[in-house]
Formats: sequence, structure tokens, C-alpha cells
Amino acid sequence: MAFFIFRGEPFTASLISALSSAVAIFLSWALGRELDPAHEWSAFIALPVIYIAFFPAGRPSLLVLLFIILCCRLLNRTCGLQPLKSDALLLFVLAVLLYFNSFYFTLPYLVLLFLIDALAKPVNRFQYISALVSSAAYLMMLIVYRPKLALFINQNIPVIYSATIVTLVVFSVIYVSYITRHDRVIDDSHKEELNYYRVNAARFLAAAWIVIEILCGGVIILLQVYPVVLIYGGIMLYHIAALFRRQ
Repeated sequence: MAFFIFRGEPFTASLISALSSAVAIFLSWALGRELDPAHEWSAFIALPVIYIAFFPAGRPSLLVLLFIILCCRLLNRTCGLQPLKSDALLLFVLAVLLYFNSFYFTLPYLVLLFLIDALAKPVNRFQYISALVSSAAYLMMLIVYRPKLALFINQNIPVIYSATIVTLVVFSVIYVSYITRHDRVIDDSHKEELNYYRVNAARFLAAAWIVIEILCGGVIILLQVYPVVLIYGGIMLYHIAALFRRQ
């Protein structure tokens, strides 16, 4: 909070900034736990970097972090229960809000999420309806509110930056998915083992969505989602370090 006051922000604005930063740190940790549920400590690796990044980059989007966490929990079945219809409705509302905040590929991401949840064991046939509704809503919104894309490479940003982000996220997903293929983790209810394929699907879908949004939305989107990129990198570093320790 002292930093924001020193930067010239009013007391109320500084308090809000400090609270938002604390919430962002917590949500980043929660996202790390969902992306790598078998290893508790991997979620902590990127948190210091995210905290430091607050000062030059500003506050990230709490809505994005919350949305990805809920999507991962739905697909991972972390809570141990089958998702309710209200869960699908909540995700749909969040996706629409994000669309109007220039995250134009949120609904396609949600459609794929619902389809995988409908097909992967244990199946949830209701999600076919959720996917159909999300698809129809996306088509309608494309007509009513057309996206205004600002490609990352068209904003005088060196291509090497975008290539680095894509490489970091894609490599971390592939590496972590491979290195944790034999890991086992029990859900929050301590009854069922999480489905490895669902966990991997959650990782890949979230990574693909974030990369596409950054490349098509530009640096403005990057400044809102940088904790997600750093969390993926932190999880990868954790497993690389663990591999060296075992050797």
C-alpha cells in the first residue's frame, strides 16, 4: 500500500490497489494448485515474481484469474462432485463479461471445455446443452459486437517477445504434463482420484486460450494475464528443479 501512496495515488485508491494485489496473489496460487494439483509447492514458485511485476505492470485482471480457476475446477473435478447447472451458468456469465472486456475467444474456450466435460469420464451429458448455448451466444455476439483485434506483432512489439511467451507456455504445458503423467492426487472430498486426462485437458485449454488472447489482443491483454504466464513458468521450473534433485 505504501508503494501506491508513494506513487501519488489517493489513500482510497491505494487501499483498493493493495487489496487487489493481495487477491491477485491468492488467485494466482489457487490457479497453480489447479494446474498442478499433485504438487502443492509448485504453485508458490512464481508468486514472488508476480508480486514484483505488480509495480511496473500494474494490477492484472482478477476476472480472468477467477474464470480460469473455475474452468479448471470444473474440468478437473477437484471438488469431487459433478458440476451443477448453476456452475455452467456462472462460467457462461463470466465468459460474456470477459468478451465485453476484449477477451474475444472466451466463449470458444468455454465451448471446448463443456464438450470435453461431456465426453471425458465421468461423463456429464448436460454439458452438450451448455456447449450449444455458448456457441449460439458467441455467434450472436460476433454479429452484434464485432471484435476489435490488435495483433500483438502489429504494436511495435518485437516478435521475439510474443515468441518467448508462446514458447514458455507451450513448453511448460508439454513438459509438466509429461513429467506428472504417473502422479496421483485425490480430490477435495478425499474419495476419488483425479482423472489425469481431465487435468491435462484443463492445462492445455487454459494455455491455448491465454496464448491466443495475447497474440490477438496485444500488449493490453498481456498486462491483464501476465500472472497466468508466470504461473505456467513457475510450475515448469519447479519440476525441472525436482528432476535435478532426484538425480
